[in-house]
Amino acid sequence: MDAIEYVRKRIEPWLKRQLYAKNEKYGVCEKIILRHMRVDGGAGSEVYTYLADDDPSLMDPGAFEILINEIAQASADHANGFAAGVQRYSLFSYFSLLQTSPSNFPFYVQGETPEAVSADGVPTEPATKEGMIAMQMRHNDAILRTSVMAMGGVVATLQKMNSRLADQNEHLVDDRLNNLKLVEDLMSAKHERELDVRKQEKQFAITGELLDKVKVFIPFMVNKMAGSKIMPEPTTPESLLVRSIVETLTPQQMEGLKHILRPEQTIALLEVAEAEIKRQAAERNGQGSGTLVEEKARQLRALTEGKSD
Repeated sequence: MDAIEYVRKRIEPWLKRQLYAKNEKYGVCEKIILRHMRVDGGAGSEVYTYLADDDPSLMDPGAFEILINEIAQASADHANGFAAGVQRYSLFSYFSLLQTSPSNFPFYVQGETPEAVSADGVPTEPATKEGMIAMQMRHNDAILRTSVMAMGGVVATLQKMNSRLADQNEHLVDDRLNNLKLVEDLMSAKHERELDVRKQEKQFAITGELLDKVKVFIPFMVNKMAGSKIMPEPTTPESLLVRSIVETLTPQQMEGLKHILRPEQTIALLEVAEAEIKRQAAERNGQGSGTLVEEKARQLRALTEGKSD
């Protein structure tokens, strides 16, 4: 794309807005001036001037194309005349109701000079004081834009990373709380199971003790209900009571009986124990060694003899 075509595409939209748009505040466009801009940014000499004879909004497309071509050609010729590389220009519009220009449109034009193009074909400024300043400013602007774009990319990446980490942290916290709740529920369930097991064990123990005590009386109850001895009776309830009392006496209790029971009470207890001994001896038919009841009876007899003395 040559310089003229480049300028045409750049200025066409802006010119249409200035010439064809009607603005009650500004009026109609009466003049378009093309100025060359100095290195310091100030407006330089006029390069081209367009004066509208009639209402520019009524301009036919052919006349508009001629105007664009004239402005583009004037700027390209002016830039080539400098033989100093890239030149900056600006279009100023003037309206009927305003004394100053409310709008301007800056653009660059590459002059067709060997000195204005670098070895790699990139437009550059002439090797003058003003050209060096302009080149430095252009480079600074490019560096700044590149830095801002790079920093923007880094910030965007960090923002996405922070957002992702925040979401992960929130999920991890929720999972942690759910795990703690699950552990608490499992611990509670474990304690409940342990309590249930202990209750069952205690119930089984109580039931076993009751069965051990009741099963002894089952033959007596069955025989009593039947009216005849249909089941063998291992022993009588009275003998069970005597055996239970005598066999569970501790040495301390035996010593305490010496001071608690009167002699006649001790003798009565001894007679009951001896009756049980005789009954057990009859069941054994003289076989086997003495029982715990016999041992307790000997201890009672010793207490009775001690009280008699």
